[in-house]
Formats: sequence, C-alpha cells, structure tokens
Amino acid sequence: MLMFELYRHWMEFFFVVFMVLGVVLALASPSAVISYIVIFFAGISAGRLIYEKKRKIKLPYLIIIAGFVIGFSLLAYYGSRKLIVLFFVAGAVMSYMLYDKKILK
Repeated sequence: MLMFELYRHWMEFFFVVFMVLGVVLALASPSAVISYIVIFFAGISAGRLIYEKKRKIKLPYLIIIAGFVIGFSLLAYYGSRKLIVLFFVAGAVMSYMLYDKKILK
C-alpha cells in the first residue's frame, strides 16, 4: 500500500526531500561565497537534468528542482536571495547550453 501511494505521489515526495536537502546545504554554508558556489553547482546539475529530459515530460523534474531552490533560499543566512536565484539560473542555463552544443557529454 505504501509503495503504491509513493508511486502515485513521487513528485511531491521528492519535492519535500530536495527542499530539506536545500535547507541542510543552506545551513551548512558558512559564508555567502560558499552559498553562491553551492547553488551555482546545483544549477549546473539542474541544467544537465533538464537537458537529459528535454524530449520527455519535465514538469515534475522542474517542480523538484524548484523545491531545492526554495529550500536553499529560505534558510540561506549569508548572501542575497536574488543572487542565489541568479547564480542558480546562470548555472542551469550555462550547463544546458554546453550540453546542447556538445561541448560537454
């Protein structure tokens, strides 16, 4: 019964898991520079995932990624929330473009 419910609601489950992961990483970041570096690399990973899923359904993955960014930006004590989102988007766009141009494999 539990696995059936998890199968039906996997997106919500992973949204919460990645939100908590974002909170933990935000609390573990001791400075604004470290927060920006962490979120930039998370954006690079998100860009790769979006590139891999570009021909498939990607809304659940975008919602899960948004959960991570929300969790990270809510409790990032150091640094600006706007810069955190900017670094995340910059990392995701850069990664997507590098994979799309076949510079990265």
